[in-house]
Amino acid sequence: MGYDMYQNSPDPKFKERYDAERNLISETWDALMNDIKEKGYLLHTPLSWIPPHGVENPLPFTLYRKADGEDKREIVPIPDEPELYARIDKARKVTPKVHEHYAKDYSYFRLNIWGMGKYLDAMEMLGLVTEAVDVEFPHLPESDDHFNDDGEPLTDEAREYEEKWAEIKRFKHPTSDLPPVNKWMDNSGWHVTASQCQALADRWEKIKDTYDREILENIGIEEDYWLEWMDFHARSAHTDGYLVW
Repeated sequence: MGYDMYQNSPDPKFKERYDAERNLISETWDALMNDIKEKGYLLHTPLSWIPPHGVENPLPFTLYRKADGEDKREIVPIPDEPELYARIDKARKVTPKVHEHYAKDYSYFRLNIWGMGKYLDAMEMLGLVTEAVDVEFPHLPESDDHFNDDGEPLTDEAREYEEKWAEIKRFKHPTSDLPPVNKWMDNSGWHVTASQCQALADRWEKIKDTYDREILENIGIEEDYWLEWMDFHARSAHTDGYLVW
């Protein structure tokens, strides 16, 4: 169980930028790995290799080869390849998390139920949200005739209900452009609007270099994923916001 955030109207230009970045990553690593293979080397990464017992674990992205002779388990690091190591470092800077980047949906963000609780605590402490706002839910008399099997409204009452509900989902704080904290307190499809995303992104931009990093550490939030969460809001300011399901 968790929270799924979907951009309301994903902007094609951001998808194009993401595809271009992903293609650059692919081309950079493909060329690098081909050259490493031609030299007869292997490349250790934290995800693909655990050293045998008794062998010191090298730093991430270390060139190595298997030892000659009977004991093929012995690992022999390759230190004298400055050109290859420079290219590896460049490739790492293109994307610090290659595998996550490949899997990433640019218009989607997810947090599990415990993660969302932590993120709400952090957003409140950093002043990125406002206090909760009371929401009055629309009423629709019970009937089996209001919607078809696909959930589409069939009656005037149902269509009016849908219009009211769509507007209510966009609720805002009366004196602040920041999103109220109860936008993320359940999975009702609340709409975090473009203007609320922009306000949150603007607030983060002002504090990102000076905020107390112990806030995230003490709550148990990894900074890398938190920064993706902040970036998601900056993108969503251009896509009519996003829905919380």
